[in-house]
Amino acid sequence: MTTNRSPKTRLTLSLLTATVLSTGALGILAEPAVAQQPSAEQSTSALLSIAEIERKVSAEGLQVTDIELRERVAEVEGKDGSGRKVEWIVDRHDGRILSRDLDD
Repeated sequence: MTTNRSPKTRLTLSLLTATVLSTGALGILAEPAVAQQPSAEQSTSALLSIAEIERKVSAEGLQVTDIELRERVAEVEGKDGSGRKVEWIVDRHDGRILSRDLDD
């Protein structure tokens, strides 16, 4: 069965078809990048434990009195080498000390 469509209708249908096909193809190409993102479970499994954090800050001279774990950081309270109360914020991924403050 053939239909008689005007050239303008054929052009519109061709452009619409091309748009749908190219959008679908782009979606397929973009899918692997999304699949490579770590899940929440994978990203939290790489976080340092309380014991690991305590070892790291103790090696820096802090006598730990309390550790509170947050999603991506740990708040560590203790005494520094001079006996002052301090609070440190520690990155739970790599143990970097992000801030050191005197605790009031």
